[in-house]
Amino acid sequence: MFLLAKTMNFTNYKDLSGIYIDVQKDAVDSNTERWCAWVDADFQVKRNTEVKRMFCESCE
Repeated sequence: MFLLAKTMNFTNYKDLSGIYIDVQKDAVDSNTERWCAWVDADFQVKRNTEVKRMFCESCE
């Protein structure tokens, strides 16, 4: 799951309704701590406003 989420990070950040967000949500659901650590370390991921919102809601 995380390999797919990280690979998809190189696609269009503006795609809020597509499979990109669904994969990110699945990653959060499967292992929140790991997802939070990855997003925290890679600030580019937070350029997507939906991912940034998920980070703020899911991570401490």
